[in-house]
Amino acid sequence: MPISNLDKIRDGLTNALSRGWEERAIMECRDIIKTAFEDAGNGLWEWNLKNNKVRFSKMWKIMLGYETTRLGNDIYDWKRMLHPDDREDAFNSLSSLRKKRSKISKCEYRILHSDGTYRRVLNVAKAITNEGNPVRIIIMQKDITRQGLMEEKLRESEQKYLVLLEESNDPIFTLDLQCIFKYVNRAFARAVNTTSEDIMGKSVWHIFTRYEADKISVMVNEVFESGNHNVIEMQLPRSDSVRYYMTSIEPIKAQNGRVASVICSSRNITEHKEAELELIKSRDLMSKVFENFPLAVYMKDYKKEGMYVIGNKMWDDLHKNSPMLSSVLSEFEDAALSTGSAVIFEHTVPEKDGRMKTMKSNLIPLYDQRGQLEYLLGISEDISDLKQMEEEIITKDAALAQASTEKAISALVAGLSHDINNALGGVTGGQDLTKMYLGKSERTIDKIDTGRMKLIDTIRSCKTGSKGISRHC
Repeated sequence: MPISNLDKIRDGLTNALSRGWEERAIMECRDIIKTAFEDAGNGLWEWNLKNNKVRFSKMWKIMLGYETTRLGNDIYDWKRMLHPDDREDAFNSLSSLRKKRSKISKCEYRILHSDGTYRRVLNVAKAITNEGNPVRIIIMQKDITRQGLMEEKLRESEQKYLVLLEESNDPIFTLDLQCIFKYVNRAFARAVNTTSEDIMGKSVWHIFTRYEADKISVMVNEVFESGNHNVIEMQLPRSDSVRYYMTSIEPIKAQNGRVASVICSSRNITEHKEAELELIKSRDLMSKVFENFPLAVYMKDYKKEGMYVIGNKMWDDLHKNSPMLSSVLSEFEDAALSTGSAVIFEHTVPEKDGRMKTMKSNLIPLYDQRGQLEYLLGISEDISDLKQMEEEIITKDAALAQASTEKAISALVAGLSHDINNALGGVTGGQDLTKMYLGKSERTIDKIDTGRMKLIDTIRSCKTGSKGISRHC
């Protein structure tokens, strides 16, 4: 109540009582209280129970647009102005004061405005008694039409949000400071394989495992204390499988700014979580393979000025025994970076004991989506033993080739000797046969020569007479 009105009340009571005018004091106090109430935007009206007459204040008439309209002064005239659905309840509320059933009456109802619409008002009534009997009822009327519309819109909004919450596929629930469920939607009830009625009023320890419930309790208490939202990953219990949910915890604040409750909205991330777990397993497996890989593997990060970021055990051992390896490799890195492709080369590095080690290295530049150099992957292999084996094989191959040549020559000579001997044997055998046939021929020729000589002698003797010729013939 404004200070000026309090001053009016005090001054009025002082003046009235000092003059001893009781009736005047009552009238002045009534006017002062009436003025104070009307200054606050309230309308006053009075019901005289003796004659059922009513009297409306100027503010009451202005509130309903009747400041220039003549109204009836009977209580039933007022009753006819009420909405038919509210008429009996409003009248009975005032009648309860008349019958001394209550000391104060509060009632909301709709009353006709001069423009033909109904306005929602709040009446607060109190009976004035004389020797214990009610004689008048004073009613304060407040226009709550706008408030009612806002409340109606709020109820509509709440209904809409309630529908959205109920139809949501994401589990949604509200908790108080003790982590008692105040609301759960159907999706949450389905997620825990029960009904909403079975969850309401229970604590999180009845629904979740103790570990999950304790974790939720800690997060909820943090939201109540700080007034800020929080996020938690939790598991909803299921008999058939494990379900993972990412839950956002939002504070619901009262008019005084304090957190009255929290609303939790969960999103099913089971597939994402299972994929994440599989990725972790794969990463662990790859880490084991990487650490036990038989080749030395390392990587340089060119976003960090070419610093070594990873290297497996083989690389560490190799680098420890050959400290100059990094500087030797750096000489070849420019070739890989300039070409933008993998470079394979062989090189030697000195060991701590002074011996030279032969290496085969592969440098591979890796680029991001924008084509910017990110990493340089290096793979190195100690091929000293392999090189030594190659040299031994080459030596053995040369010795074997030489031995094979000498053996081939010997085999060739042996073959030629055999062929020559066979040929000579054939020649010798032919000579013997020739000699045999020549001997026979010589003897035949000798016989022929002897026979010819005899024939010549015969012919010579035949010349001397015909008898001789005939005889020899």
